[in-house]
Amino acid sequence: MDVNDFEQFPEFRKDALTDLWVIISPERQKRPIKAKEQRNDRQNCPFCVGNEHMTPPEVDSIYEIERKTNKKRWLVRVVPNKYPALKNDSLKSFDKNSVFISLSGIGSHEVVIESPDHNSNWLSMPVDQLKLIFSIYIKRLRILRKKKHLKYALIFKNSSPRAGA
Repeated sequence: MDVNDFEQFPEFRKDALTDLWVIISPERQKRPIKAKEQRNDRQNCPFCVGNEHMTPPEVDSIYEIERKTNKKRWLVRVVPNKYPALKNDSLKSFDKNSVFISLSGIGSHEVVIESPDHNSNWLSMPVDQLKLIFSIYIKRLRILRKKKHLKYALIFKNSSPRAGA
């Protein structure tokens, strides 16, 4: 593995001026620019019902059985991020530049699709849906907490197609 191979791995880097840690993630640059506009187009939106094949396989979900059709229907889905800020398979540690203090960006980056109507907001959702959303957040945090190499978890919510990061 040569030095250029390191550039594809995420890393935590300590900002020498502010003394804060930041995530440097080259993988995020690979995100398609048009994806933000496509989320309003149900045929091309990976988060819309019927387009589940456009996301990585689920790591968790909540389903219900529809009474009329007796078919399974998802209410909340959790999938790995296609363009993760952190990866579980990053190198153990490295320091590719002596100017920076850095650690490999080992972690998990998941996307919670909170509802089949993923463009809705919490103010318009029924309380039962909000309970499902928070229950899956709690469940995922408990699962991730068991992984000894993870020391911190953060939940954040993109609130519009332009949010994206």
